[in-house]
Amino acid sequence: MPVDADWKDLLVYADRVKKITYEEGAHNVPTSIFPVFEGRCPRQWILPNLTHLVWKCDTPAGLDRGKIFLNTGLQSLTLEIGHKFSNLSDFLAVLSTRTRLNSFSLTGLGQLPEDFSRVMAHQDLLEKVSIVAPGALNAKVGKWISELPELRSLSLDLTGQSMSNVEGFFDEIASASGWSTPDSEGSRDSGVFSELDFTEIKKTTAFSRSGETRRGACPQLRQLHLSGQAGNVVTFLKQLAGHIHTLELAIEDPPEEHDWQDLCTVICEKLSGSLRSLRILSAAPLKQMELPRSPGRFQDPSARRLPLSYFSALPRLIEFEVDLPESIVFDNADIAHLATICPAIEVLKLCPQARWPANLAPPSVTLVCLFNDIAPSHLLMTHV
Repeated sequence: MPVDADWKDLLVYADRVKKITYEEGAHNVPTSIFPVFEGRCPRQWILPNLTHLVWKCDTPAGLDRGKIFLNTGLQSLTLEIGHKFSNLSDFLAVLSTRTRLNSFSLTGLGQLPEDFSRVMAHQDLLEKVSIVAPGALNAKVGKWISELPELRSLSLDLTGQSMSNVEGFFDEIASASGWSTPDSEGSRDSGVFSELDFTEIKKTTAFSRSGETRRGACPQLRQLHLSGQAGNVVTFLKQLAGHIHTLELAIEDPPEEHDWQDLCTVICEKLSGSLRSLRILSAAPLKQMELPRSPGRFQDPSARRLPLSYFSALPRLIEFEVDLPESIVFDNADIAHLATICPAIEVLKLCPQARWPANLAPPSVTLVCLFNDIAPSHLLMTHV
């Protein structure tokens, strides 16, 4: 056991610690040290100036060990847990009685506690929220998120959900708790991008179980990251107010063609007035950085291709990345189309991670079409 002199030396350094990362599965920290920290430390907080905590645990006991680091100055918590953590609600209750975070991230394999939104209600200063766990699309969770006044960044996983479940996230959001329409009190929506014609999209996407197109949830959001099927992403995006600056999507590769068309349409109709950065990535990483395609895919002109022509005007877009190497083979028409609809573009990345087999030539894409058809003053592309 440490003596007083040991504590004196340790605490001098402990005062300097701002961030720690603990991973239970690494087995590089003996669990016997935690009772010593908790029961024999001569002050309340062993790390009083800790502001960022990353806690990865495989067992409920491992989760409980993290409580001793939940000091009143903590600003950011990243929590990764496994299955069947019955003590998660208790841990979050302790968190909320001691802290007021500005960033919270939870990744779990088990269901969220039924009282999750009630326990987290005290965390009303959050600017960034990420929840990847079963139950994250619960209507009460949606209501809690929509009522966070400082929320600017949201990350959710829609993988494997039905469209009705995705819509259910918005079921308890009322006009007084985050909805913003041109006619609502205090609305920041001009209405220019609110009245949308979803005729074509509704052919393939069940937008609203009630038949009414609701719009304007979470107007405070500026950054959004969604993962899951393209159809689910479409269903989620159409519910939001059009104030998103940064949008990152991780979808299946390849998506269904009608879902891809719907996705491009909704992005442009809902977010064209605000969107500055758009990244559409594959939810599944490439294996060995090489495309598992058949040789005939590039030799057959009728091979399936998801065109970028489904995108319409994105006048404020500065950064555009599409990395769906299973689906998209770009051609000159795509490049020319982007140059036309994205006059402010500065960074363009088209499948930057793709690697074609040595025995096949990659698609022939040049910039000749730009200089032949597009006035130089309209081309602000600096990185390709």
